[in-house]
Amino acid sequence: MPPESLNLALRIGSLGAEMSPCSSCQNFGRTRVGINEESKKCGERVRRRQDCDVMGLSPGEWAQLQREQDRLKFERDAALTAAMEGLARVQRLEKQQELLKKRGAEMIRRGLQTVDELEEIEERERREKEDAMWREHQIRAMIDSSPDVLGDLVDPTFDSSDPFWAMWDFGSGTPRASP
Repeated sequence: MPPESLNLALRIGSLGAEMSPCSSCQNFGRTRVGINEESKKCGERVRRRQDCDVMGLSPGEWAQLQREQDRLKFERDAALTAAMEGLARVQRLEKQQELLKKRGAEMIRRGLQTVDELEEIEERERREKEDAMWREHQIRAMIDSSPDVLGDLVDPTFDSSDPFWAMWDFGSGTPRASP
């Protein structure tokens, strides 16, 4: 095969207008082919130096049709994007409405007049909760760092098996005096 035929076929395939295949290309299962506007042949027939029976619209008309399809696809994609953005906005507004409804109910429950009052109280409660968590963390850290925290409070000579303590019966939960 002459290299000029191969080069022309490759150029038609990459730069030519796409259109329905000729009968030969259709027999080989090709669904779209590139066609050269000057020769009116598909790239494969040019490469093989065969006749091409491409019929129907001219390559220019096919190109115009393709441009219109591309324009419609672009408009469809833009409309879809706008619709998705609109839906996201609606969802955000619904969440805001739900939050406002809950805050209004909380204001009524607490007997407050403004959202600012509610925010002040919620901020105070948040700080109190953080402080309580910090204190609990500090206590846990102190307990973890000293394995025998209560050891200082209990006499090291204490013997729970001493008969003196048995008469108090601490195991039952309530001490009783001896008879």
